[in-house]
Amino acid sequence: MKILHINKFFCKMGGAENIMLQEAEMLEKAGHEVFFFATDRQPYFIENYKLSKFFPKYIPFGKMSFSQIFKEIPKTFFNFEAMNQMERVLEEIKPDVVHVHEIFNNLTPSVLLPCYKRKIPVIATLHTPRMSCPVGTLMKKENVYCEKELCSGGNAIHCVINKCRSANLPKSLIHALEYMFRRFTQIYYKADYFIAPSDGIRNLALKSGIKKEKLKVIYNFISGEYFENQPNYDNKGYFLFVGRLGKDKGVQYLIDAMTKVPKEIELHIVGEGPAEEEFKEICRKNNLDNVKFLGHKSGVELREEYKNCIASVVPSYWYEAFGLVIAEAFSFGKPVIGSNIGAIPELVEDGKTGFLVKPGSSQDIADKIQYLSDNIDLSREMGKNARQKAEKLYKPELHYNKLIEIYTQAIGKYK
Repeated sequence: MKILHINKFFCKMGGAENIMLQEAEMLEKAGHEVFFFATDRQPYFIENYKLSKFFPKYIPFGKMSFSQIFKEIPKTFFNFEAMNQMERVLEEIKPDVVHVHEIFNNLTPSVLLPCYKRKIPVIATLHTPRMSCPVGTLMKKENVYCEKELCSGGNAIHCVINKCRSANLPKSLIHALEYMFRRFTQIYYKADYFIAPSDGIRNLALKSGIKKEKLKVIYNFISGEYFENQPNYDNKGYFLFVGRLGKDKGVQYLIDAMTKVPKEIELHIVGEGPAEEEFKEICRKNNLDNVKFLGHKSGVELREEYKNCIASVVPSYWYEAFGLVIAEAFSFGKPVIGSNIGAIPELVEDGKTGFLVKPGSSQDIADKIQYLSDNIDLSREMGKNARQKAEKLYKPELHYNKLIEIYTQAIGKYK
């Protein structure tokens, strides 16, 4: 089978790119031919990638003046260059199926029109709540959770009123208009199937107008390497955060929670991000010597951090579509203290595989950290439950089988 993955980036940026790459590697190992189409932002995952000659220009909106952005606005709605380059790619490789990831505001749904014209099946993965939220975060004013999902019905005026994009009115207006244009044209909605990584994202997609029969839930998966080692139910006395150091991830609440627990309890923070220096300064001001910033870690180093913690903490303050770091922690036999928001409650069963806490409540986080620190036998029991859940739901082969089933169903519709 020839599979073309489409994503606005073919470089290291975030979760969508990582998941796309992992899926592609899994498909190639199974004998399928995999190709990629993206913007020309570099460095690419594969140096001198053969199809990069077709990649349309990346538009760095975040680094442009308003006058520059104003000139490029039409390309955030419908990118003719991307559409034309997609025509050339399809002509060159003739894929059996096209798998779409994140394409908004750069590639745009325009790239799907050549696929529909050639009757090539299109599968789209919903990596974020973008179908219900113009900015894809479900955050009002950039820092308040939008519990009522105000724009899910299609009216994006709330995005403008609340300045949901970077607390900036012009940027919020552009996102709102793009969202309404997308809903009006329905180009994206014509995909054959939509993959939701959680029931939460599926339910949001239903509210946004995607037909029930087109929605399929496939949980994200963990690399098989995580299951090769036996889980470690012992620990070295610290709690762990793994992820991007941004305020939407709730790290500020976790750090504040550390001011409320004894100094003997340690926290290891693994990752990098835009608010890293601000978080470090908060720790310095509060003399939090028990909070260790370890930077980016991967491979053996990251696995060792998971292996030796008491529990992982996921204090997110925005709508997590899945929560891959939770599944990773589970694979090592570690419970998770996670915010009761987005898809996190689907993974973290309160009192069984970890604890759920109120989003933004540092006291609630502190109480659960203290409780697990005082009850190590409970953390071990929860860890065993977590490992069982990971083996049952998050292994690569489970994801692969469901993915191929959807590809096959989609291809069958055109025969």
